[in-house]
Amino acid sequence: MIRLKNEKQKEIQEKVLLYQILQNQLEEFGKQGVALENRLNELETTTNALGEIKKVGKEPDTLVPLGGGCFSHGKITEKDKFIVEVGAGIMIEKSLPEALAVIEERKEEVENVKTKLQEEMQKLSNSMNQITIELQKSAGKAGESDGDDIAVD
Repeated sequence: MIRLKNEKQKEIQEKVLLYQILQNQLEEFGKQGVALENRLNELETTTNALGEIKKVGKEPDTLVPLGGGCFSHGKITEKDKFIVEVGAGIMIEKSLPEALAVIEERKEEVENVKTKLQEEMQKLSNSMNQITIELQKSAGKAGESDGDDIAVD
C-alpha cells in the first residue's frame, strides 16, 4: 500500500505541475490578447484618422510623430495618396480607399488571431478545471484511505 500511496502522490504532483504549466500558458496568452487589443485600437485610430483627412480642407495641419513621444507640426499636402507598409518594411503608395482596405484587412487578421487565441484560452481553462476536479477527487480518496496505508508495513 505504501507503494500505491507513493504512486498516488507522484500522480498528484504531476497534475499540480501540469496545472501550473497551463496557468503560465494562460497568463502568457492573456498578455498576447492585450497586445492584440492594443493593435486593434491602433488600427481603428488609423481608420478614423484616414476618414477625417478626407473631410478637411486643403493642406490640413497635423502632428507628425517623430518617435519617443515627440511630434512636429506639419501639413498634409496629398489627401488622396498615402504610404502604407505592406510587410517586411516595404512601403507602397496607396489611394485613400486602398489604404483603408489594407487597414481593414489587417483588422480582420488581428480579429481572427484574437478569436483563435480566445479559443485556445478556453481550452486551457477547461483543462485546468478538469485537473482541479481530478485533484479534488484524489484528495478525497487520499483522506479516506489514510488509515489503510498506515496499517500496512
